[in-house]
Amino acid sequence: TLLVAALYSLPAAIGMRPVVDLDIWWHLHQAAWIIRHNSLPLTHPVTTYGLGKSWIAYHWLYELIVYAFYRAFGLFGIALYTTILTLAITAALHALLRRYVGDLLIATGLTALALAGMYPVLSQPRPWLFNVLFLILELTVILDVRRTGEARRLWTLPPLFFVWACINVQ
Repeated sequence: TLLVAALYSLPAAIGMRPVVDLDIWWHLHQAAWIIRHNSLPLTHPVTTYGLGKSWIAYHWLYELIVYAFYRAFGLFGIALYTTILTLAITAALHALLRRYVGDLLIATGLTALALAGMYPVLSQPRPWLFNVLFLILELTVILDVRRTGEARRLWTLPPLFFVWACINVQ
């Protein structure tokens, strides 16, 4: 129980750090632009380098999500976004490993090891946090279908891919 509690406290330790990612500010600015204009920009509205040049806002849903956290909680909201996504990644990975490893202690240790290895990725309020989470969810569905033969579960993937593409098409 203590190890599982320690595992699930890691997302707070990772996410509740000062924001050092400078890109977050143009993401927030672009989200404000999207809300103000009620549309996606066709030219880059934020940087002087990109001003007037063609632009595809492929992070638009991520930007609106993180902007909602920022509007609701200020700077704490950005750390909260990172913490919540890291917690979701931890829970999804831990559940997947528990299902396929079988041993709670080993699954907990492997999850903690994975979180330590992903620290540089998990510590930034970026859209790639959704990439990690959605990849784990996709892998969970595929492995479950392979194990059970219930192919109808594959129908959960197209909506996941749609949302994923609106958050970070990269």
